Amino acid sequence: MSFFDEAKHKVEEVVGKVEKNVGGAFGDSAMEFDGEAHEMHAEAAEEQDEKRDNDKLAQQRADEKALDDERRAERQAEREVSQSERANKPGMHRA
Repeated sequence: MSFFDEAKHKVEEVVGKVEKNVGGAFGDSAMEFDGEAHEMHAEAAEEQDEKRDNDKLAQQRADEKALDDERRAERQAEREVSQSERANKPGMHRA
């Protein structure tokens, strides 16, 4: 999550808490409800951003692992070819 998004969610959460408390102090149930809604929306947005970041990180790790596996397979294939070429050279037969 970017710094801007995190800050935006925190500001919305704080505004919601203030609105909820002011509404409760003045007996304005609509303001209190709106404040609670803002607070919940900010928390949900933050959770959604964190999930997106975690999904992106998991995908990057999976991509890196796939690339590592591919490189490992290529190195193994190169070793096998090299061993095969050495075994097939004249005068290189093992007894």
